[in-house]
Amino acid sequence: MSRNEAKTRKELIDPKLKESGWMNHDWQVDPEYKITAGRIHFDGKSASRAKPVYADYLLRFSSSLAIAVVEAKAEEKHYLEGEKQAKEYAQKLGLWFSYSTNGHEIEFYNLKAGTQTKIDRFHTPAELWELYLKESGLDKAPEKQKALTHEYYDESAIGQRRKPRYYQEKAVTKAIEAVVHGKKRVLITMATGTGKTFTSIQLVYKLWKAKQVKKILFIVDRNLLADQAFADFDGAMDKDACYRLKPDEKSWPLGRDLYFGIYQSLVGIDDDEEAGKKEKIDRFKEFPPDYFDLIVIDEAHRGARRPSNYDSTKTKDEQESSWFKLLNYFNSAIQVGLTATPKRDESNDTYAHFGEPVVVYSLKDGIQDGYLAPYIIKRVTSNIDALGYRPDSSNIVDVRGKQLEIKDYLTPDFERQLSIPQRTRAFAYHLLRHLFSTDPLGKTLIFCLNQEHALDMAKYCREAFEQYKKKYGLNDYKGDYAVRITGDDKDNDGKYADLEKFKNLDSYQPVIVTTSKLLTTGVDVKNIKNVVIFRNIGSMVEFKQIIGRGTRTYEPQDRAKEKLGFFILEYANYSTQLFNDPEWDDEAQDFVDEGTLVVDEPETEETEISETTVPITTKEAEEEGVDTASGLYIEPEPEIVDNIKYRMSEDFLSGRIVMAAESISLTGPDGKPMSADEFTLYQSNILKDQFNSITELNTVWKNQQTRKEFQESVTDLGINLDALTNIFFEKHKIRSVDTLDVLANLLFGENYLTKEERISKAKQLNPTAFNFRNEKQNEFVLDLMSLYLDMEYQPLNFSKEFWQIPQMKKYGEFQGIKEIFGDTEGIKQFVDGIQHALYDERIVA
Repeated sequence: MSRNEAKTRKELIDPKLKESGWMNHDWQVDPEYKITAGRIHFDGKSASRAKPVYADYLLRFSSSLAIAVVEAKAEEKHYLEGEKQAKEYAQKLGLWFSYSTNGHEIEFYNLKAGTQTKIDRFHTPAELWELYLKESGLDKAPEKQKALTHEYYDESAIGQRRKPRYYQEKAVTKAIEAVVHGKKRVLITMATGTGKTFTSIQLVYKLWKAKQVKKILFIVDRNLLADQAFADFDGAMDKDACYRLKPDEKSWPLGRDLYFGIYQSLVGIDDDEEAGKKEKIDRFKEFPPDYFDLIVIDEAHRGARRPSNYDSTKTKDEQESSWFKLLNYFNSAIQVGLTATPKRDESNDTYAHFGEPVVVYSLKDGIQDGYLAPYIIKRVTSNIDALGYRPDSSNIVDVRGKQLEIKDYLTPDFERQLSIPQRTRAFAYHLLRHLFSTDPLGKTLIFCLNQEHALDMAKYCREAFEQYKKKYGLNDYKGDYAVRITGDDKDNDGKYADLEKFKNLDSYQPVIVTTSKLLTTGVDVKNIKNVVIFRNIGSMVEFKQIIGRGTRTYEPQDRAKEKLGFFILEYANYSTQLFNDPEWDDEAQDFVDEGTLVVDEPETEETEISETTVPITTKEAEEEGVDTASGLYIEPEPEIVDNIKYRMSEDFLSGRIVMAAESISLTGPDGKPMSADEFTLYQSNILKDQFNSITELNTVWKNQQTRKEFQESVTDLGINLDALTNIFFEKHKIRSVDTLDVLANLLFGENYLTKEERISKAKQLNPTAFNFRNEKQNEFVLDLMSLYLDMEYQPLNFSKEFWQIPQMKKYGEFQGIKEIFGDTEGIKQFVDGIQHALYDERIVA
């Protein structure tokens, strides 16, 4: 009898690996190496994962340097059956070498050379390393190799258990290879939420411990990020090796190894803690030009941009952006840039400076692998945004007594020229309705137009919460439900106390944080479930940073606190049109267009809204505090805000805003929006690959086991049953329809039956399945059919959980129902009979 794959590995492949020297250390072989976590499918309330991808064996030359993949197959299979997987996994991991084997025969693939060879045994570690050096062209001197082979920083000493994921290992290895080859400019492109800081710690740790570099400068663009990076690195490096460059210090010491600071303090421009000061000196010049061996620039795309009025005829000193001044001063240092932004017009200067990235790991990659959370987009607007607002009287005055100019006010004017608190209140109430329909304690980050707008939004969210918490029984909630966190909200120690509470994964005080620009980057809160956008974002860079606030996953032991997906709520703007950008590299799970909030009108027909992006003018950019030269975002001064808008009273347009319409559109496999008809066609093509006809689907459906297997497999197949049922409802406005009829109607064009009609026809065709001499049995059948009708689209599934629901408990759950039908065999016959009756293929509309 031939061995299965598990026995083949244990009895044939493991001994061969051991003979070649791969079992001498416990780190040399990673069996069942987990490459991906399994893509997450999120329907707005619940989430499930597809199966993770595993490599049978990952071979390591050192504990931190993977070198080859082995794909195993059962001994009865051809030894080349694993060829495709062996090559794909090696490419994904950034490796050149892989093997496929059935335990008897072995094929070796050299992806760098483009060759494959049948071999008698696995290469030894030394042989594979020699081949690696040959293919890479690296210097064979041990000191040159040390940075590659040096172990990673082990976080267990500080209570962490993180190990680098495959793409983080790949980034570290490729960056060090570039440095060892003598490259001075290295760029790593990794999406927000994929662990750039952790990757940079491992990169710096290996280079520093291997003595490839001695003096290091780590630069970010926010004090929050500098503090965070310093704390992370301080645990990894030797005592007193790290130093935080603080702007208020008169001088900085020259005796440390790793320095952490924000470039605003280094290059003589204002940061959010020192707004208003001018003519600051370039403090980076306190260090000699050759002082640093390595400079790491986080979020490199934000500062390495030339001014918008760049003129090649002028000298660099006349017009150089802040980053370039610093980078050119330390020209002799190795410079490693970290960015979340693929190459495009607004990041071309970054790529011009660093060159092409050694590794690109995009948002799309992270979501496909299951390391980032997918999301659903809800678009909401009001009629005064869709149609504009024009005062109907010249006697309208704002709260300052200022007469409101009669003109057409459009979306770009709201909260810039004209502030209508009732508009903000309407959106706040809509947001709270969303939260209470999904998760009222789901952490929410709201990006407002300015600091005043953020104050209003926080106030109205608290007000709406007080209304809804009574209705939904959350009266025991204590503390501030919604708070503002902007540059003006530091405490006396210069800290953001509310932000620390918000970042606490076990705390729900606050639930909602409103901000404008401050929290665009660097807020690592894994359990953010809603990202709310109030302003039109024209920059893909900023858009990705904002979306990145929600892409992290959170999987604690307490499943009630789990976060595997999130919502993007877009209020009165068209930022999510950036999903249609040809360079967008991500996929939204769903788009839910919630239609229009209507002022002074009942819930009637939907207002058609143009989705043409309203460009933000240069003047508006200045009003928002956008420094186009440096890429910095600075909060507008309150007095500037006061001068550029009217502020209406809270009673203005009071109580006249209601929801008007709701419609759904979805996103296809390429990440682009699809109409309902296009999505249905796309899904039907997938389903028709599984079933040649409605009859085959019907056969699967009436057998509980095969139906269960199908329902469990739809996620892996790429079928979204929740989306299809939503499309069905939008089309027919009816819910009491079995999923079988939904699929038959949408995918095969069949006429559908309601559940009532299905039951009626089932009773006609199979009366014995519904009628019994025992009164208790007949009573149970009536209750069962009533329950089936109440389950909307769900089929009749007799699962373990089904017997425990309240309607079944009155019969004594499974044990009591079994007694009603005599014994286990009796209840089995009943279940089989009712299933075959309900899903009889003769039942047609």
